[in-house]
Amino acid sequence: MIILVMGFLSLKGEYVMRFFLLLAVVSALSFPKAIYAGDYMFSTENFTARVGNVRLQSLLVEQGKENEDTVDVQANVYMFEPSINIDDVRGSEASDIEEVDFLVEYTKANIEGDVAKIASFWAPDERSKIKEQLSDPEMLSRSMAYFEKYPGLNVVGIVDQGATKSILQRSLSMVFGANIKESGGQIYLTNKPANDLELAIIEASFVK
Repeated sequence: MIILVMGFLSLKGEYVMRFFLLLAVVSALSFPKAIYAGDYMFSTENFTARVGNVRLQSLLVEQGKENEDTVDVQANVYMFEPSINIDDVRGSEASDIEEVDFLVEYTKANIEGDVAKIASFWAPDERSKIKEQLSDPEMLSRSMAYFEKYPGLNVVGIVDQGATKSILQRSLSMVFGANIKESGGQIYLTNKPANDLELAIIEASFVK
């Protein structure tokens, strides 16, 4: 359900594509509860995107939209202004922004290629799929090579969808959401955002 980098790996199925996109963003045993404790003042913002740029454009086409049409959504977000940029996580230290520290540790884990650690940070019902996809040595090697080549982070903001939140990160020319949810007092990564179409439109709104 997530793609490491579009065109970098040739994979089939939306789940696999979504998995690697999120794999390029997050992976930690737990996510700081602070993000759920009102540390940020979320506000309602408007986002506009061209239908042809939305990764779930087929759903919009089914609703009668054309590729050249635009779509709008309103969402509760906190935008970092300016965005938080780290050139290389290997030289970074802990910050006062816990979700950024989370992404830093995830990226470090992916540079190391620690499959067991990466999988353990996902929601329990999604871990077996993550392990299965990362068990391919060639796929893991390409993933590690990607993170070695792009060891930095650029965090744009956070989207609050109630049951889940998505940390927006810019990578190469894309902005995409790393989805998190709370379960049993712990925070986990998930490939199941509360409103994936809304998130897809928000992501596409950053396409210039």
